[in-house]
Amino acid sequence: MRSGECLGLQWEDIDFKQRKIHIRHTLTDVGGKHFLTTPKTSTSIRDLYMNDNLVELLKKHRIEQRKLQMAIGSDFAHPEMVFTSATGNYKDRSSLNTSLKRFLKGTDFEYLTLHKLRHTNATLLLNNGVDLKIVSDHLGHADIQITADTYTAVLNSSKKKTAELMEQILTKQTPNKHQMLGIG
Repeated sequence: MRSGECLGLQWEDIDFKQRKIHIRHTLTDVGGKHFLTTPKTSTSIRDLYMNDNLVELLKKHRIEQRKLQMAIGSDFAHPEMVFTSATGNYKDRSSLNTSLKRFLKGTDFEYLTLHKLRHTNATLLLNNGVDLKIVSDHLGHADIQITADTYTAVLNSSKKKTAELMEQILTKQTPNKHQMLGIG
């Protein structure tokens, strides 16, 4: 997800039963004021499936957020939002990036940004054989060509691996006529 899409998530967008995140908004900052707007493109409106770890993390986060809401009461500004400041206000991208940097300090991943994590996600998916169209949909790109252009180096690497794999398959054993017909 783009950082604005994460920050625009509302609890109603999280479907724990179906294990889906419905991306319907992005949090936009204009002159220090925050607004929920529609995502970058119409294809950015999408559903992402959650794995077990993410489901559990979001459930724990919701419990902690509810504790804050109980302590603060009606002053908790946006209880409908998944990611907020400690007082329930909208969380902006700069504070999100600052939090990430603080979390990664002293690790081998200090260089990462939220946007680099998005690229890492796409690269890992492509390197593990996920179809380009599925990755494009997953990222919410308006067109598959955007994904192809952005990840040209990864796709070229995959093409090389495909050629090497075919060579291995074909040189391992030469199938006889019966094996080629599936009766061997």
